Amino acid sequence: MNMFAMDNPRVRGFIEKIGPKLSAYLEGSRGCVAPLGSGGKYYGLGVYTFLTQDGKDVIYLELEKGKPIPKNQRQNIGGRRIIVVDDAIATGETYREMRKILDEQKESLGVEDIVFAVEHDFLGIADFAASVNGDSKNVPDAAVLDTGGMKK
Repeated sequence: MNMFAMDNPRVRGFIEKIGPKLSAYLEGSRGCVAPLGSGGKYYGLGVYTFLTQDGKDVIYLELEKGKPIPKNQRQNIGGRRIIVVDDAIATGETYREMRKILDEQKESLGVEDIVFAVEHDFLGIADFAASVNGDSKNVPDAAVLDTGGMKK
């Protein structure tokens, strides 16, 4: 695994909790690990490393908060499932903004699916989370909740 990211015990714990679930989610599909900003970078590196070592066909693409997928990267993600990785969902503002931006691009990019994976989900809206509302013991495989009219 990426030693820099995996030296962090929080990243290691995150991967132990959701890595196998993300691997199962990608079964039979190609993926794109897309960390969101600096908060998601270390977690994204850990997810990418785990999935590649597990034999998954994944690429790595860093996203900037509030911005669409860069034009020079769009040709690489068609037919893939995008896993947006961040450290936390606290207010949901960044989640909702990025969900809207990515959903608007989904069809034109030919993306198969878009999910969010976070270490801490204080609102219970992430698809994959190591802890929801501060409780890491009772984490659902995928939380599918009302996202205010946005597609999930």
